[in-house]
Amino acid sequence: MATSKKVARKPRLKKLVIKESRWVRFGSPVASMLYIKKRPQDRTGMMCCLGFLAQACGARASQIKDKVAPMNAPRVKWPKGVLTRHPETAELDSEWTLKAMTINDDLSLREHGLEATLEERKAILTKHFVKIGFKLVFVP
Repeated sequence: MATSKKVARKPRLKKLVIKESRWVRFGSPVASMLYIKKRPQDRTGMMCCLGFLAQACGARASQIKDKVAPMNAPRVKWPKGVLTRHPETAELDSEWTLKAMTINDDLSLREHGLEATLEERKAILTKHFVKIGFKLVFVP
């Protein structure tokens, strides 16, 4: 009688679409904003990579509007790893989030040992988001 072993499967990644036409990133004065309207008459806002993540997690624009980081929007149902409480200060803090913000926003990534072209940043962000269970897809 043969026995079969159960093979552990990796959890399926959720797809996260980043619309490049609405993606604020390095070089923009509002690169760190989760969601911002450049002009009041704009129908839709611009978002950093974490703003797209917030909306994928069910956040409304009003919950993330004019917020700089996930720490400023704790009521959003962020995936595990995005927000953690610092054990000593109890402040919201996350190495994962700080790295995502650096990749998205920092003009001088070369100082951090990372490359700085748009395609290289996309590749770095894509690998980084896998750690919290998301596959990034960039569209125009």
